Amino acid sequence: MRAVHLSDLHIHGRSRLMDKVIDLTNSFEPDYIFLTGDLVEDPEELPVCLDYLGMMKSKHGIYFSPGNWEHWSGTLKNDLASQLRSVGVRMLNNSGEVIEWERERLFLVGIDDDYYGFSKPHRAFESQPTNVCTILLSHSPLGVFSARPYRCDLVLSGHTHGGQVRLPWIGALITPLGSGPFEQGLYTFRFSQLYVNRGIGTSTVPLRFMCPPEVTYLTLQGVDAAQHS
Repeated sequence: MRAVHLSDLHIHGRSRLMDKVIDLTNSFEPDYIFLTGDLVEDPEELPVCLDYLGMMKSKHGIYFSPGNWEHWSGTLKNDLASQLRSVGVRMLNNSGEVIEWERERLFLVGIDDDYYGFSKPHRAFESQPTNVCTILLSHSPLGVFSARPYRCDLVLSGHTHGGQVRLPWIGALITPLGSGPFEQGLYTFRFSQLYVNRGIGTSTVPLRFMCPPEVTYLTLQGVDAAQHS
């Protein structure tokens, strides 16, 4: 299964960067697109954001979980779910659903922002089937710990922006509250794998240094459990 993971768009009007993001995303011809929060900081930017989201093409669906800016901007309270639905995006907010893939099934679950929002993993995972691969969309990477009581194979998150400013041998100078020990890339736990996307836009300071925007392309492949028992 081919998927694209995007996070932290932080859209401020139309931009050449977002045009490139849309073109690159569609060039992968993904089966699914996963969005992990922070679309806009100002609700007046939401129409532009929706236009961009409507340009994204996936074969089987686009899914979104909210971040802290969905709360701070007020868009979540202003019926964001139905506005996203109008451009073909399904919001998972403390909820999950089974998606069909080839002859198999996956459980896709999304939680509210784990640090600034109202994460309720017990509600999100309550319909989780047994023996089905589970993917969690969580804006904050701390969601990997919230999901620990449940069986979760892969967690996709953002929020950190990779620090926006990184230095050789040092890494991120600072990351936002709610990042925990995570900055960017893949982390492996005994109970799950976590991927932290650097995001597209910027927040607070409109600057990136040695920390480019990221469109993550994922190839998910099943394994024979009998061979890895």
